[in-house]
Amino acid sequence: MFQKFLEYKLTYGIIFLNVLVYLIVALANGGIMDMDIRLLVDKGALFGPYVFLQGEWWRLFTAMFLHGGM
Repeated sequence: MFQKFLEYKLTYGIIFLNVLVYLIVALANGGIMDMDIRLLVDKGALFGPYVFLQGEWWRLFTAMFLHGGM
């Protein structure tokens, strides 16, 4: 098992980051089932006008860590 972890540590790291960010945003929202869309956009969700009109290209990366619900 530990050998597989070492082989796929980047994958497990991304999974860990996804779960961690989800829990942080869920706690900020007060619940884990339904996320407020404004909160997600404030935390870095992909929103076209911010990316293309305001140059917030980092949202292309951060969006993969945000989820609207379970």
